[in-house]
Amino acid sequence: MHTAGIAWTLALAAGSAGPAAADADALWRQALALAAANASWTPGSTQTRVETRNARGELERVDEVWARRADEAAAGVEWRLVRHLRDGTDVTASQARPFEAEQRKRAQKKKKDGRDDDFDPFAPHEQAGLTVRAGGESRRVGGRTCHVLLFSRPRAARKGVTGSACLEAGSGAPLEAEFTLDPLPTGVRRLAVRVRYAFVSPQEWYAVEIEADGAASWLFVKKAFHTATVLAEHRRRGAVPAAGPPAVTSPTAPAGG
Repeated sequence: MHTAGIAWTLALAAGSAGPAAADADALWRQALALAAANASWTPGSTQTRVETRNARGELERVDEVWARRADEAAAGVEWRLVRHLRDGTDVTASQARPFEAEQRKRAQKKKKDGRDDDFDPFAPHEQAGLTVRAGGESRRVGGRTCHVLLFSRPRAARKGVTGSACLEAGSGAPLEAEFTLDPLPTGVRRLAVRVRYAFVSPQEWYAVEIEADGAASWLFVKKAFHTATVLAEHRRRGAVPAAGPPAVTSPTAPAGG
């Protein structure tokens, strides 16, 4: 998730002063240690809502997709499509094969690269060339006080990134991260991503919601999109999943949608 030529502006509520530079480094190290200790947590199901708008800003299409993590024995397929609604019409049957094909494509790339292609600011392999500094203020996220840290990496250093992270004061637990990457995928003109995390305990921390806003163009066609994905039923890898499919309920419509 990414940006090319767009200034990424983070609207941060006014708050108390953030940590000094040395404290910011220590806080970031705490965040990395917490992320490493919880790297085996994985969601068992997802609900995604995608809104697509035309160049005039008019809503053209709404896709709602439910997926469940596949049995670990299912080679090459990490997720199974449970249901896909397009403007309220069930299109699961026609979308199941393309969904599985995309899963196999991603699995092959992950096997080749040795990691996911999605950017994670707290992943060990993403730290090379990453610069972190204090954002100069603190704010509240989910009722918790967190310090804002800014991170960036130039495009010349493999994959450029600009963003911010809200780390809980004291524990260093990431509660929220916002970022954009450079370069963007082909056809995408802008993309901004926000990830929200649940911090239950030092032994239970994981992402629970991912939102993305962006715009794309193909030839003379221009589209804007907003996606909201809810990650649920988390468990440690290797743990026995809960029996039965997830309840199929419409995801909450994104704010401003």
